Amino acid sequence: GDTGWPGGRIDALLLTHGHLDHCGAMAFLDPSIPVVASPTTVALLRAWQESGKSDLTSEVTYLAPRREVADSGGRLIETDRSAAKPGREFRTIGDAPTALVGLLDRSPYSGDRTRFEPGKVAPAPRRLGDGLRVDAYPVDHSVYGAMAFVLEADGGPVAYSGDLRFHGEKGPQTEAFVRALESRPPELLIVEGTRLTARDDVPHPAQISEDDVQRNCRARVEEYPDRLVVADFGPRNVERLRRFRRIALATGRQLVVTPGRLPAAPPPRVGSVDRGRSRPGRHADPPGADDPHPALARPRG
Repeated sequence: GDTGWPGGRIDALLLTHGHLDHCGAMAFLDPSIPVVASPTTVALLRAWQESGKSDLTSEVTYLAPRREVADSGGRLIETDRSAAKPGREFRTIGDAPTALVGLLDRSPYSGDRTRFEPGKVAPAPRRLGDGLRVDAYPVDHSVYGAMAFVLEADGGPVAYSGDLRFHGEKGPQTEAFVRALESRPPELLIVEGTRLTARDDVPHPAQISEDDVQRNCRARVEEYPDRLVVADFGPRNVERLRRFRRIALATGRQLVVTPGRLPAAPPPRVGSVDRGRSRPGRHADPPGADDPHPALARPRG
């Protein structure tokens, strides 16, 4: 809608994935502006918001309404505790699964004193605003649900890769995205610069795949059968968490995680540590050992 932003009307926000450097400022986005993302990304964001600490960086799927502080000249705001808490509007890539709609419709607040107004969830149209075509491509990343976007602008295609990689279990998806760009080269390609170097004489290390990581870590776990093994990796690295779950199953161990990781922890044999005490995971057993959690499964097709 017309937000008063000098750049003009904002019809939607294209969210590639659920890492904080991409979505951590969404609390400042007008809630009337829909967010386009994969169903997996939306489900993960809601789960992380409910299980994590409450601050501005976590207000992604529902918001704490705020108002200007009187006599501040618009320079100060405060939480409006009397107003209903709005849910953000999402447009999913592909169908919006019934389980996801139910998750976003459910109030995250306990008690009758807090009113919650869920945002609308619907499949994203192929064209946004005044007919701008947007194509979405799944890509490989450490968090599931990552997407790249290609916009058919007046001057030609504009591609935005988001964060991507080739060495994870979904590497073929990234390769398919590259082939799509080769078949219709974009006029502008926007990519992350984490691994870029301006020097051609810098040797590139051999690529280590997630399969290599799993194989090496399993070997270390098997080396110490009667010892505690502690793994440290990014809190939103969902694939790495699933890899350690497989290691735990293969070596007869229980995977124990902190409460903040539970929303993305694949069952079974998952426990959580809370204030020094271990408790079993809440999830039901999945259909198969390597199947994604049902609430996070992307629609087929």
